[in-house]
Amino acid sequence: MVQIRFKKSIEVNSDINKIWNIISDINKIPEFWHGTREIKKINDNEYIVRFAFPQRGRVSFASSKKDYSLTENYLSGPFKGFTKNSLFNKDDKTVLTTEWNIKLSPLLALFSFRLTMHFEAGAENALDRIKKFSESSI
Repeated sequence: MVQIRFKKSIEVNSDINKIWNIISDINKIPEFWHGTREIKKINDNEYIVRFAFPQRGRVSFASSKKDYSLTENYLSGPFKGFTKNSLFNKDDKTVLTTEWNIKLSPLLALFSFRLTMHFEAGAENALDRIKKFSESSI
């Protein structure tokens, strides 16, 4: 399996708790992360995710307000592994970080270079959408 790993960060001029309320709301994920079309709960902590490309996956979430982090654990589907969104304060700003560590299915591995660029650009766009939303509603 081909592994994709990267980390992206952005400074946000907004209160850490305000941003936390956005990134920890599982139902808001498709609003900011356009690679995720839909999330449906199937049991206590497992969901079916419909991606922008015609695939579905099973995911669980681990949330920690103490660490201001939300981890999506991809259990099955087109890739396995995790993405983690987290926050910390730096000077007068809040830093929002997304970290990806996923392994592509054999079929998607054929497109690993293109998918890596696509996922990185999508992550940057999502961080920018969260930043703009957080700063516009100060």
